[in-house]
Amino acid sequence: MAATHPSVHQRLIGWNLFAYGLTGYYFWAANYWGDDPWSVPSGPGSSIRRGGTLYYPHPRTGMPLPTLRWEACRRGFQDYQYLVQFTEAHRQGKIPPQRYAKIARRIDQYGKFGRWDQVKWGDLEDVRAQIGVLLSK
Repeated sequence: MAATHPSVHQRLIGWNLFAYGLTGYYFWAANYWGDDPWSVPSGPGSSIRRGGTLYYPHPRTGMPLPTLRWEACRRGFQDYQYLVQFTEAHRQGKIPPQRYAKIARRIDQYGKFGRWDQVKWGDLEDVRAQIGVLLSK
């Protein structure tokens, strides 16, 4: 996990899906707390596993409160949509080949599993911004 943003690996789910040509992802849980998430910290001796916690229950109402993990996943799924649109625009000849190749290398680099600790949130934002500029033309 990159130190610059604690949820970069959740955001990379969308990039992984794109890199491997997948169209879906299975979350084993979205609301697994085990113990009371407001009074029992996660860690050794706790049944709380943060990977299966994408939202918490509001302490008074029980309504869902999204986590940063969920927000990072959402951002990654939006990135996935950008990546698909970028590729389609290239297929239609709307993206210059040299610009496409440069960005496609970065997409492939970030989208491969095993690189979560080497990718920074800002790297993903930079690629997304470059794609946004090209798609807006």
